[in-house]
Amino acid sequence: MKIIGCIILLFVLLLPRISFAESYPVEFLVICEDKEAKELIEKQVTATLSKYNQFDLNKDEFPVAVFYIMANQDIDSAVNTNGWTFAIAHITNQKVISLVNEFGVHEGLEFENMYRLLAGLIEERGFLKHLNIAHTDSLTKTSLKEIIDQFILDFAERIATYKS
Repeated sequence: MKIIGCIILLFVLLLPRISFAESYPVEFLVICEDKEAKELIEKQVTATLSKYNQFDLNKDEFPVAVFYIMANQDIDSAVNTNGWTFAIAHITNQKVISLVNEFGVHEGLEFENMYRLLAGLIEERGFLKHLNIAHTDSLTKTSLKEIIDQFILDFAERIATYKS
């Protein structure tokens, strides 16, 4: 009976650390003129991504998806010059990669010829799949965390469809 109790306890303790989701290689880029804000955003994105077992920031693999976060302070606003606007764009190139892998050999085209034909598409990182915006009255750690958490949650929910 003690053995069963220990097994159940071990299972309960380890379950949150076990990932049943597929891991996807991803990349991100933050575009922001304010260097301090850019660093703060990059740290928050990295911290939020680390909470998800399905993302792999390994630069050695071709990413399933790339997302760009653009942040801009509303300096010229007549209402609130402390406000910040954020945009996130999800980009994927999986359809082109699948095309190369599927038809490159089967249709008699050599891989290098296929790559040459599609090089522009491959190097451009792909196609826009999703765009979202957010705004906050001021850039605080709390407001930034809320925005980035929502952006990454949305990305996590959509990434499986980008691979297919």
